[in-house]
Amino acid sequence: MENTPNGFPRLAAFQSSEANFSLYRSFSYLHSRVLLDLQDELTTLEKELDDLDWDDCDASPDRLRSRDIDIVHASREGQDVRNRRVVLREVKDKLMEYDKVLIKARTLETFQRPGERNYRSVRRFYNNEKPLMDAEMDSIRAKEDTVSLRSGGREWGGFDGSIETGIFRFDQWLKRVFGLKKPPLQVRLSPPTSS
Repeated sequence: MENTPNGFPRLAAFQSSEANFSLYRSFSYLHSRVLLDLQDELTTLEKELDDLDWDDCDASPDRLRSRDIDIVHASREGQDVRNRRVVLREVKDKLMEYDKVLIKARTLETFQRPGERNYRSVRRFYNNEKPLMDAEMDSIRAKEDTVSLRSGGREWGGFDGSIETGIFRFDQWLKRVFGLKKPPLQVRLSPPTSS
């Protein structure tokens, strides 16, 4: 990590150095906004298709009973007319786009949320190293919108906890031995207090 310049390169080196540190935003809110927008577009197209169907039900009912007849009528209407064929093509394209985003959003929901210890470690790195400007650091400030790329369980969780407990006890010992007001390691390693 020390061989990378501070900024995005060092942050990438840190986050790729340990699977537990591969924490990224899921952008749940933005996924919801895009899905709602696509949903609204599809609803509008659905209404337009229904209106065309009801208009043709009265004027030319055979169009609804035969795709071939509908295509013939559509070709006579010309390129500038929004007929069933045009609307259905738009519905198909929009549905494919909607389904793709919906599936991706669902996949993101299956990602694990970071454990408290891993989240604190990454926040601590951000706070101590300051690899990014303040605005860019917002990406790690919202734990509820953070996912971990690590798959599977926490097989090292107990071991990690034991190490951290040992470090905490050692830090308390240093405080007593040197007569400090605060444990020296805790001061250096504590997560930022602002959110």
